[in-house]
Amino acid sequence: MCASVHIAMLYVSRFIMGIGIGMIVMLIPLWQTEIAPPEARGLLVGIHGTMNIMGYSLCNWIDVGFYFCADKKANWRVPLAIQMLWPIILGCVIRYMPESPRWLIEHNQLSDAREVLQSLRPDLDDDNFKVMVEQIANENQHTSWRSLFTVPSYRKRLFVGFMAMIGGQATGTLVVTNYGPTIYGNLGFSSLDQLLLSAGYITSGVFLNLGCAFLLDVAGRKTLLMIGFAGAGCVAITLELVMVALYAGTNNVKGNDAAVFFIFFHILFYGGTTDATTYVYATEIWPTHIRSKGAALCTSGLFIGILAFTTGVQTAFNTIGWKYYLIFVCLSFINFWIVFFIFPETKGLSLEEIGALFGEDVNAVGGDILERGAPDTKLLSTVEIRETKSS
Repeated sequence: MCASVHIAMLYVSRFIMGIGIGMIVMLIPLWQTEIAPPEARGLLVGIHGTMNIMGYSLCNWIDVGFYFCADKKANWRVPLAIQMLWPIILGCVIRYMPESPRWLIEHNQLSDAREVLQSLRPDLDDDNFKVMVEQIANENQHTSWRSLFTVPSYRKRLFVGFMAMIGGQATGTLVVTNYGPTIYGNLGFSSLDQLLLSAGYITSGVFLNLGCAFLLDVAGRKTLLMIGFAGAGCVAITLELVMVALYAGTNNVKGNDAAVFFIFFHILFYGGTTDATTYVYATEIWPTHIRSKGAALCTSGLFIGILAFTTGVQTAFNTIGWKYYLIFVCLSFINFWIVFFIFPETKGLSLEEIGALFGEDVNAVGGDILERGAPDTKLLSTVEIRETKSS
C-alpha cells in the first residue's frame, strides 16, 4: 500500500488488508475469551478494545506529525509503512502464545489442554477440568453454519451478539471519529486544529476503554451497554446535533466550543462503557465448538455498521446536515430497550455455564452456577444442572 503508484494498487492493497483486519478483529477477542478465567474475563478481553483504540490514537498522532512534512509523497507513504512494524512484532512472538485449551479439548488433545490450563490457572482442580471436557463433548452436536439459524439457543446468541456489535456503531461513534476533521471544519476550526482535536478525541478513548475493561467484571456487560447506548447514542448525540444545528458555519466561538465539548462527551460514554464491552459479549456467549462461526457472524455486525453509517456521511452532511445525527439517536434508543429486555447478563460465569442463560443443559460441580449468583435465576431454574462427582 505504501508503495502504490496507481489508485488500483491502493484499492487492492486495502482489500487485502481488510481481510486480515477482519480476521484479527474476530480472532483476538475469541482467543482471549477462551483462555481468560471467568472472574477476570471482562478485563482481559476488554483490553482488546483498549489496544484497538491505542492503535487509532497512534495513527492520529502520526498524522499530526506528518502534517508538517513538506514532501507530499512521504507524508502519506511513511505513515502507511509504519503499520508494518506491529505485524512483524506479532509474528515474532506468536509462537510463544498458548493454544486455546478449549480448542485442544474439542480436538481430543486433553493432555495438552490440561498443561495449558495448568499454566494459566494453577488452582484448577480435576473436577472443573472434567466438567469442562464433558460440557464441550455435550455441546459438540450442531456445528454447521445452518445450525446458527435453526437451533433456538444459537439463534438468540446470534441476535444479541450481532445487535451488540452493530449497536455500538449505531451510536454514531465512527461518524464522529472518521469524519471528525470534517465536523471540526464545518465548525470553523483550522486544518491543524482539526487534526489535533481528532487526535485528542481518540487518545481520551484509550483511557476510557481501559476503565471500561475494569468495570466489565464489576458492573456487568448488560448495564454498561445500556448506559453506553443511552449516554453516547441518545444524550450526547442529541446535544451535539443541537450545537451543530445552531452554530455550524457561524463565527460563534462559544457555540463551536460547546459542539466540540459534546463530541468529547460522546466518547466519555462510548469509550467508557460500550467499545470494549461489545467485543467481550459477542465472543463469550458462544459454546466452544461453534464459537468461531458465531463470533464471526456477530463481528460482521461491526463492519456492516461501518459501511452503513459512514459510506454516505459526506453526502448526508451536504444534503441534510445535522439531521443525519437523528438516525443515531433513534437507533440507540431502540437498542437500549433491546438490551434491557433481551440481553442476558454473563458477568462472572464460565464459558460453559453461559449456555444455561440460553436454555441449554449445563454441567456444574456442586451447583457452581447458582453459587456464582447468575443474575437471571428464573431462567436458570428452567435448566437441568447435572452434578458431576469426581471419581
